[in-house]
Amino acid sequence: MPGEIFDAAPADHGPRSPMRGVALLAILWFAGLTWWLAIPGAPGYSFDDREAIVGNPVVEGTLPAAAAFDRDYWHHLADAGHYRPLATLLLRFDAARVDVRRDAAPRTFRYTNLALHLLVILTLGLALIRIERVGGPAFPWFGLALFAVHPANADAVAWISGRTSLLSGLGAAVGLLLLSGGVSILRFRHGWVFAAGLVGTLLSLLAKEDGVVIAAALPIIAWALPRRGAQDSTRGQRWRRAGFALVGAGLAVLAVGWLRHGALGSAMPAAPSAPLAATPLVERLAIGLSAWWQGVGAALTPWASHPPSLTLGDVLPRSGALPSPMGSLLFGDGVPGPGLAGAVGLALLVFWLLRGRRSAQLSSCLALLAALPLIQLVPAGELFAPRFLYQPLLLGVVGTSALAAALSRPLGPRVSLALQVVLLVGLAWCSIERAAPVYDTRESYWRAHLPAHDGEAKIWNAIGECQRERGDLEAARASFLKSKTLDPRYSRPLANLGALEAREGNLDAAETWLEEAIFEGPDEPAPRANLATILLRQGRANEALEWYRDAARLAPGRATYHRGAARAALSLGDLDSATEAVHRALELSPQDPLTRSLAEEVERARQASPSTGTARDE
Repeated sequence: MPGEIFDAAPADHGPRSPMRGVALLAILWFAGLTWWLAIPGAPGYSFDDREAIVGNPVVEGTLPAAAAFDRDYWHHLADAGHYRPLATLLLRFDAARVDVRRDAAPRTFRYTNLALHLLVILTLGLALIRIERVGGPAFPWFGLALFAVHPANADAVAWISGRTSLLSGLGAAVGLLLLSGGVSILRFRHGWVFAAGLVGTLLSLLAKEDGVVIAAALPIIAWALPRRGAQDSTRGQRWRRAGFALVGAGLAVLAVGWLRHGALGSAMPAAPSAPLAATPLVERLAIGLSAWWQGVGAALTPWASHPPSLTLGDVLPRSGALPSPMGSLLFGDGVPGPGLAGAVGLALLVFWLLRGRRSAQLSSCLALLAALPLIQLVPAGELFAPRFLYQPLLLGVVGTSALAAALSRPLGPRVSLALQVVLLVGLAWCSIERAAPVYDTRESYWRAHLPAHDGEAKIWNAIGECQRERGDLEAARASFLKSKTLDPRYSRPLANLGALEAREGNLDAAETWLEEAIFEGPDEPAPRANLATILLRQGRANEALEWYRDAARLAPGRATYHRGAARAALSLGDLDSATEAVHRALELSPQDPLTRSLAEEVERARQASPSTGTARDE
C-alpha cells in the first residue's frame, strides 16, 4: 500500500516466522554465555560501584525503600543532579542478599545486571516478533544479536552502576511490547497505546535521565506501526494512536518531573559538577558532537583499544580552546571528529543504503534521536562513555539488521549469513576481552584509561585512591604526587596527601596539605571534614566544628559530617548543637553503630547537664 511505513511484506533481513522463536532463544543463549564469561570473577568494585552501595542508607536498608524517591542517587555523598530511584531500589534488592560491608565480591550485583540485559533482549524480541505477525519487518535477528553482545554494552552489563542504562532500556522494550500487544489483537486498542507511553516512559525516566528519548520515541513508533483492519488504516487513526501514546508519555514526564522537583528542588535535569556548565551553547554542542563521533568510532572498531570514558582533553585541541565554535560545530575545525557536516553526510549515506525500507529508516532516526539529550544541550557531568550507546543500539535494531542485509546482499544469502555469524562471534570475543580486564577491580578500570590519558591528573588520583584502599601507601603517595604535578590546581590529590600524612601521625603536614586542598577546591567537602578531624584530635574543637559544618553544608546527605559536627559540639559542651547534628546523622543513617553510640553519649550528657535539672549537687 503506498505510503506505508512498514513494508507490505517482510523484508529479507531476518529468518522467516517459523524460526523467529528459535532465533530469539539462540540470541538469549549466546548473549548469556558471552556476558557470563565476560563478568569479572575476581573480587572488587569498579569506578563508583562501591560508593553507590556501601554507606548508602537506602541501599543498605537502614532507611525505608520509599526514601529512594525523595533523594539524589548520590545524596549519601554529595548531590549530583541524578534522580534514579529504580536503580537505587534494585541495588537495595541485591544488597539484601549479601553483607556489602564485609563481602567484597560484587558478583551478586553483576549477575543481576546480566539478568536485566537478558530481560531487555527477551522483551524487545517478543515485541518484534508480534509486530512481524501483523505485517511489520521480518524479525531482525542480526540487529538484536548485535545489540545483545556488542562490546559497547560492556559498560552497562559488567559495570554495576551501568544498570541505570539497562533499566532505561527495559522501559523502552516494555513500551514497545505494550504497543505490539495493541496491534496483535483484532483492532488496535488505544488503551494499550496509552499504557505503552505511560509505563515505558515511567520505567525509563525513573532509571535514568535519558528516558526522555523514550517519551518521544514511543508516540513516533505508535504512529508508524502497521495497521490491522480497515478501521485502523486511516490517517486519522494513525494520528489518534500517536496522540494516545503522547498523552501517556507526557503524563509520565510530568509525574517524574514532580517527583524530581520534590526530591531535588528542580524538575529539569541538572549536573552541579558539569565540566561545560559555563560554556556557551554552540561550544558545548561542538564538544558534545565530537565526543559522540569518537564514541561511535569506538563502537564501529570494537577490536581496537578504547578508554572506558572520554574526557575533555580527548575532544579539545592541544591548545585547550576552540578556535572557532561555529566552525567546530559544522566542520570539526580544530576538534577531533567531522563536525555536524560529517555526521549528516554519514547519516545520508546510511539512508541511501536503506532506501525503500522505511521501517529501517525510522529505526535509524530513533537511534540518532537517542544522542540528542547527551550532546551537551543541557550540561552533563560526563562527556561520553560507551554505556551511552545502549539506548541507540536498542532503538536501531531494525535499521542495523537492514543495513547489514543491504551491504551483504551481493554476496548471496549463504555467504551473507556466514559472515554475519562470524562477525557476531568476533564481537562477543571482543566483549569478553574488554569487560574481563577493565571491570575486574576498581584499579583495573582506571588503569584502562592510561594508554589514552597518561597525562590526566584525575586518572592518577583515582589510581592512588585504589592503591590506598589495598594498603599500598607508598604507591598511593607516588600516584597522588604525580597527579599534583600534572595539575597543581586539582584539589583531590592534595586532600589525599593530607589524609595519608594524618594516617601516619604527621598532623602538621596533613593540615598544610588540607588547607591547600580547601583553597584549590572551594566546593569539595572531603578536605574540610578531614581537616576538622585533625583539629579535633589536636583539641581545637571550635575550629573543627566550623569545618564540619562547612563540609555538611556542601554535602548535606553525608551522615559522617553531621556526626563529626556533633562530636565537636559535644566536646565544646554545646549540647543543643550536638543534639541537632547527631539527630540529623541518625536520620541519614539510623543503623550506623558509631552514630547510635554518639547519640547515646549526647543523651547522657544532656541528662547530666545542670540545665536539664537532672544533675545532682556533689
